[in-house]
Amino acid sequence: MKNQYYSSLYLIGSLITFFSFTSTQPIFAQSKKQEFYKDGSLKAEGKEVKGNKEGYWFLYYPNGITMAFENYQYDKLNGFSKYYSPDGKLERKEMWINGMLQDSAFFYYPNGQIKRTGIYRDGAYEGLWLSFYEDGTLARRVFYTKGQLDGLVEEYFTDGSLIQSGTYKNGQKQGSWTYYDENGVVMSRGVYKEGKKNGYWIHYDENGKPKYEGKYENGKVTGDWFYYKKGKRKKAKKKKLPIKELEYEGE
Repeated sequence: MKNQYYSSLYLIGSLITFFSFTSTQPIFAQSKKQEFYKDGSLKAEGKEVKGNKEGYWFLYYPNGITMAFENYQYDKLNGFSKYYSPDGKLERKEMWINGMLQDSAFFYYPNGQIKRTGIYRDGAYEGLWLSFYEDGTLARRVFYTKGQLDGLVEEYFTDGSLIQSGTYKNGQKQGSWTYYDENGVVMSRGVYKEGKKNGYWIHYDENGKPKYEGKYENGKVTGDWFYYKKGKRKKAKKKKLPIKELEYEGE
């Protein structure tokens, strides 16, 4: 299933690469260009046409290990680029068109597993992005519009069970959200409005039984709140409520 998520992203990027480089371009004399660190070690090398980077360029760490492989057209990044860690392991692959990040991108763990993958449009995150744990298990599924979180967000424990599920709009939490513990028990559920808790929320104990319930306004506890004792619902005194815990927005 995971392969299906990012194989389609790679296909789209490959097609764009093909069409980007099959257009007819005027041919000019190319000259080899090298750049060096202060100690004289090679920093970068490639070709230039009329002073502009053109074609393949290689970037190096001071110890000589390859840092990056980039593709240029008219001095702008154009095509797939690859970037490596100081120990030579692939960290990410990106697609550039006319100097802007576009289409497929892949980020990697040191063991070669995909860490994160998704689509860029005009330099910003767009559409579905997926994050994975180092063993390849899905960790996060999110959607973006013009670089902002927008739509369904789901985060998972390493066993595949949900940590949280809800929606974003224009980069802020909006609508219904549910939070779970590592055993799959619902810990709290309610509604967000413009990134703040609003309306009626219920908080549960480790056994999934109601613990507190009441209303929020702009992220703050307001109105009557209730707690449960031996299964019975009782009105709570505000001074006895765990306000900091209830208003905590780090969930």
